Amino acid sequence: DASSSSSRQRAQPPLSEQQVVAAPSAEVGLPAEELAIVTRLREGGNAPAEWRREALLCHADFRSDECGQILEAACQVEQVTQYSMERTLTMQMLAGHCISRAMSPPYLPMAERQKLLVKAKSLVEQAEQINMAGGAIANVESFLMNGFLALASHAICKKNEEELKRAEVLFNAALRIDNSSPRAHVGKAIVFAHANEWGKALSTFRQVFKWAAPWAPRSGLRF
Repeated sequence: DASSSSSRQRAQPPLSEQQVVAAPSAEVGLPAEELAIVTRLREGGNAPAEWRREALLCHADFRSDECGQILEAACQVEQVTQYSMERTLTMQMLAGHCISRAMSPPYLPMAERQKLLVKAKSLVEQAEQINMAGGAIANVESFLMNGFLALASHAICKKNEEELKRAEVLFNAALRIDNSSPRAHVGKAIVFAHANEWGKALSTFRQVFKWAAPWAPRSGLRF
């Protein structure tokens, strides 16, 4: 009956972090059916970089769910190359997708957003473990992903100022390795905005926009 069914539902234990990471893509808002592009990439034996390229094309075309599904499938295909640098790049990109989806409209329920951040954290940690197993030191991508993860945690838990400070430290670490990293500067700009340092935020955003522009507009307009 309805009461016994309700009791069974309440008795279910919460998902562990491992279960969240292993959950099928449909649980985080992705389509249940495999995309044609995923089938083509898998059957064609395409290189990991090609999977990431197709995912980026979907992201640029505002097809976030398709981007996520491609990256999910790529991680499954790359499981045989457990200690491959290519695998870490795909995992980090999927982590970035999870963070972006958790923080972008249309907003998911809070529980789903937190689940995505847990998944992103696990992916970043796994990628770091693979890098360390291969003798690699901390890289820019690792600092960036941890920085944006801290920013997302701060945005969801408004009172957690420690996450905002941690994000700034991580973006500074990334900039010490690559001072021209646009994403590191964007991260710093977002940190400034959250701290209500609007002058610094606007200045940093303008600098990133100038780097992104191939040349100054001929009309004389400037950022």
